[in-house]
Amino acid sequence: VDHYHTRMSEFNANIVVSDEIASGMMVSRDRLIIANHIKLSSVRLQSLLHHEIGTHLLTYFNGRCQPFRQLYAGLAGFEELQEGLAVFAEYLAGGLTPNRARTLAGRVIAVDSMISGESFAGTFARLHEQLKFGKRRAFDICLRVYRGGGLTKDVIYLRGLNELLKYFAAGHEIEPLYVGKIGLQHVPYVQEMR
Repeated sequence: VDHYHTRMSEFNANIVVSDEIASGMMVSRDRLIIANHIKLSSVRLQSLLHHEIGTHLLTYFNGRCQPFRQLYAGLAGFEELQEGLAVFAEYLAGGLTPNRARTLAGRVIAVDSMISGESFAGTFARLHEQLKFGKRRAFDICLRVYRGGGLTKDVIYLRGLNELLKYFAAGHEIEPLYVGKIGLQHVPYVQEMR
């Protein structure tokens, strides 16, 4: 946070420790919220900080500095690129390990299972027995996906990364993607405004 603040005085993130979030760390507007129960390895911590601060907070504050203020709240369909950039940041920080990638893929499988009508227990069995996830990780993945009646957001992490890699393979630059909370479909318009 201090690093980004020295580069952009408007980057004034608030850090909040909370016992009210299910995930270990998340961003909400200008706040980095950290669960009071979180326990991470140093590699996972570094990659998660790049995910949350170096993507979600950075695009929020960059968006707030733009004349077109909607860029900090997010244009329609921005989430996929946000999570793709965030997972890419994890990769650059050395945190997109095979274990992390497998967890992200397990979440996609769990979402597919849930929307196909499978029960929590059935999805758990598929992850644990068929795909050989440990009991704790299979349970945590199911809990994340089935909470609150069902959360399908986890499919966009790998889809966003895949689309981002295609964007890079086509020779495009990364800089315009951080102007705010945009989707890849918005890049031509952002470039025109710039």
